[in-house]
Amino acid sequence: AALYRELAAEEARRAEMARLAPFMGKWLWLLFWLIVPSSLASIGSLEVIAAWSPGLYWGATVLGLVCELCYGVILLRLSSEESYYKTAGICCLVLTGINIAAPLFGSNNLLLPMLAIASSVFAVLRIYHEIQAHASVADGMNDELAMYWRSLWKWLLGAYLAVGGSFVLMLFSALLGTIVLICAAIVVLIARIVELVLLYRTAKWFRDYPDE
Repeated sequence: AALYRELAAEEARRAEMARLAPFMGKWLWLLFWLIVPSSLASIGSLEVIAAWSPGLYWGATVLGLVCELCYGVILLRLSSEESYYKTAGICCLVLTGINIAAPLFGSNNLLLPMLAIASSVFAVLRIYHEIQAHASVADGMNDELAMYWRSLWKWLLGAYLAVGGSFVLMLFSALLGTIVLICAAIVVLIARIVELVLLYRTAKWFRDYPDE
């Protein structure tokens, strides 16, 4: 009886995977490729680009907002299979709204810091829920990927806490605070690259599932 239950559970898992794989593979693959134009837009929307070529700057800014909007919509589409994607998608759309609204306030010394804080909070919430969503859909299907996703969040959380702590340290030692900030920023950069690699691996695993 125990063996029969195990076989039935394995058969049910395979059936669920066969149903889920085409859907997840399609949308996660789109998420991955959206990061390419989004990254280019981030470079093009730097202030130094604005001084050199205002047209390129505004074009890159619009492209970045469009990519962010599409990213949020896709996350909401994925929420039909995993609820964490819904919160990630909402946070992404809120971030898009903040980025659109920020230039409208010009140099308002009161509102801009508030928008910056809100943007940071929603950005961390989006990253957390998106990573948890990727880990959840991989659970029981590719436990190695799920483990990597959860480990990634621990590294990112530690780095974000270090960034916050570095500003406190700067009140006592500018040099020490700056060193901690640089180290934390390097960890965040490496973790985001790892996130991109994991997203590619997760999307490819779902796309290639019938061939596994």
